[in-house]
Amino acid sequence: MKKINLFILLVALVVTSCNNKPIIEEEGFDYGAVKNNRYTNRFFDIQIAIPQNWVVQTQEQSKELMKEGAEFVAGDNEKMKAAIKASEVNSASLLTVFQYKEGIAEIFNPSFMLVAESLKRAPGVRSGEDYLSQSRKLLLSGQVQYKHIDENFKKVRVNGWEFYAMNLAIEMEGVSIYQTYMATVKDGFALCFIYSYNDEEQKAQLEKVVQSIDYYKKK
Repeated sequence: MKKINLFILLVALVVTSCNNKPIIEEEGFDYGAVKNNRYTNRFFDIQIAIPQNWVVQTQEQSKELMKEGAEFVAGDNEKMKAAIKASEVNSASLLTVFQYKEGIAEIFNPSFMLVAESLKRAPGVRSGEDYLSQSRKLLLSGQVQYKHIDENFKKVRVNGWEFYAMNLAIEMEGVSIYQTYMATVKDGFALCFIYSYNDEEQKAQLEKVVQSIDYYKKK
């Protein structure tokens, strides 16, 4: 299942220029923290509930998984590799969570993640819909063959947050994998929440996580 785990951690974070300063130099930027099964981020004013006993990855683990996943999906596409490399200074993996620990013998390990990308050099990206459009183009340029990937994106509201959602599906090593990308734009950044599953029970669990997305400071 190694390739599957790599695939689910690729996020299309390549709409900005490599000339930006690193994202961590943004004044007040915060990667957030997990406490008592709740992720909070004061910079983006967001909180997310984490299911009991799910496994939160460290920043180092998330960064390495993202790197390996991007390399796998890009394959021999040098243009895509260069775009992903350029995006590294503008993007950050804020949260990565798996249902099971690595090595657990399961057909598929459901996951969700939250990523952010600075849009200072991407004036054309004004909404989650714009961001998903760019992401879709990138995903289709890689080596992965998709069974389905949405062409039109649905607007979704969750506790006052307005996202656009994109669904996709592939089959890998005989396993059907489904993903939903939910993107919004806030304070000059794209925020993208991605969850991955392979059956309806897993989907239902992850949709409960989606419904927990809320403002850290209640208005």
